[in-house]
Amino acid sequence: MKALLDMVLQDIPLEDFEIQIRNVRCKYPTAELYPNMSPPLIVITGNKPSLIRYALLDLLLHEKSHKDYMDYCDSKDVVECCDHHESQVFRMIDEGNRGLLGGLIEGEHD
Repeated sequence: MKALLDMVLQDIPLEDFEIQIRNVRCKYPTAELYPNMSPPLIVITGNKPSLIRYALLDLLLHEKSHKDYMDYCDSKDVVECCDHHESQVFRMIDEGNRGLLGGLIEGEHD
């Protein structure tokens, strides 16, 4: 998992953080921030399959948001929906759908 973490950190550098991965079997992973550590610590709890499930569900929920937004536009008789990602309504729908994933994680890691 270290190689995968390094690959991600090439895209979004987080050099101001220490990052640890606790390889624990679970359905969906979680992460915790310890801001008072020096440097601040992020601990990811999960394993490779849980991270794959997380990524897949995140992508699926985002695409569901596009469909929900198109349905919203149709219900309001909006002839031409703007770029979905630019729409505040789309962002609200997407945040709500992604909250479903957060609820699953919270339920598992309470």
